[in-house]
Amino acid sequence: MKKILVPLSGRDSDNIALETALSIARRFGSHIEVLHVRPDAERTLPYIGETVSGPLIEEIIDKLDADADSAAKGADEAFEAWRGKAGIAAATAPGNDGPTCEFVACHGGRDAMIAARARTADLTIFRAPGANDTPGAYADVEAALMASGRPLMLAPDKLDEALASKVVVAWNDSVESARAVAAAMPFIEGADAVTVIAVREDKDAQVDLDGIRNHLAWHGVEATTDVVDAKDRIVGDVLMERAARHKGALLVMGGYTHSRLREQVFGGVTQDILELSEVPVLMVH
Repeated sequence: MKKILVPLSGRDSDNIALETALSIARRFGSHIEVLHVRPDAERTLPYIGETVSGPLIEEIIDKLDADADSAAKGADEAFEAWRGKAGIAAATAPGNDGPTCEFVACHGGRDAMIAARARTADLTIFRAPGANDTPGAYADVEAALMASGRPLMLAPDKLDEALASKVVVAWNDSVESARAVAAAMPFIEGADAVTVIAVREDKDAQVDLDGIRNHLAWHGVEATTDVVDAKDRIVGDVLMERAARHKGALLVMGGYTHSRLREQVFGGVTQDILELSEVPVLMVH
């Protein structure tokens, strides 16, 4: 976990993601890249309509540019205030001992910029979206999850100082859950305790956790395993309830192990976890 990306949203919740990143950076000596995406004013023009006059369009673009300038300045000032309070060194290249950070401003489509930066980070951190958040908060998470190929972490509102001292792995024998375990190995190997949980929705289904337990054993991790019957409960509820039992827990799971469309239309574990996060969640598609 040597490079951590934190995309700024411009909301107060940015501080939650930054503090979570700082906690991890201090543990691994990581570099934190704090990203501000400046919107492209001209991208909004197709939505204005053909009946708007040229001078009015120019006025709208000028206003959007001015707002973007103000937002960029505010993001930079917020970053510097956080950096000063955290006492973390600024750096743009490897070589410094201990955690470092930098502010990166880019221009363009937000989804594309977040996904591109996330592809070259070991971990991207967001505050877990809540029921009162705008669709944009969910869009940021989906951009990093679906288009980066890299892990992300959803941070709950309250940061536990013992973050990832306990790791709960949600295992369903999918490609995504295997990728999540691989991505989370720095946390898994450093945890005080690791539990692998499979949630069985069909009581007659056969569940085998020997393979993943043996895999972790080769990494020096003695994990306990548990098969939990859902009993008509939402799988996301079951996973979050089991993870929340442990102080300092980190939940590790695959994201969108069914198709994204199926999860959005019919509901699914990933959608539930996005809305129920009580502990940090490391997720990979």
